[in-house]
Amino acid sequence: MKDIIINKESIQRELKIWLISFLIALILNVIAIILYDASWWELITELHYVFVLSVVVFIIIFLLKITIRNIMGFLKKL
Repeated sequence: MKDIIINKESIQRELKIWLISFLIALILNVIAIILYDASWWELITELHYVFVLSVVVFIIIFLLKITIRNIMGFLKKL
């Protein structure tokens, strides 16, 4: 069985993408707090929802990357 090796650059790139996803989710939470005139305490109490939303955004970005990579690979074969 062959080992799978993930290099340091790939791990750092994916971590940066997830951090961007987390920031997007956090900004959406701040916008919701402002729009619904909620307490700023919700910024902390709703952090678990922000984390889940960041994972969802990360998965969407990941699926988009795979789709684009497959389309580009298909176009190169033509």
